[in-house]
Amino acid sequence: MGDIRNFRVGDKAAIKQKVTKQIIEDYADLSGDRNPIHMDIKYAEKTVFGERIAHGLFCQALVSNVIGNKLPGEGAILLTERINYKKPVYIGDEIQCVCEIKEVRPAKNQCLVAFDCINQLEECVLDGEALVLLL
Repeated sequence: MGDIRNFRVGDKAAIKQKVTKQIIEDYADLSGDRNPIHMDIKYAEKTVFGERIAHGLFCQALVSNVIGNKLPGEGAILLTERINYKKPVYIGDEIQCVCEIKEVRPAKNQCLVAFDCINQLEECVLDGEALVLLL
């Protein structure tokens, strides 16, 4: 467990993950979300997306990974999240999730973390903020 006083506004951490068919299929199995936009190429080709897209929670999982493992890391508990889905995420995309501490609240052992998920074309596909409690 970390000490909130060790964190500063501007601290950053990031991860990268390539989106694969297997990741989408594994997520569908785990969540039960088998919407054909994620699973059926023939269905997806007829939509505005033109092909299968990743579940929206794929990028949210990257955010959770960074917050839970890197910044602030061990002992981090998500209290609230505000999320904006900006663009679809496709099979083959490489997503970089960057989290940055925007505010530290020592009296409550909390911090406000902003996050952006960026694809290989440097387009923001998701952004938002999370209020995090540090145990």
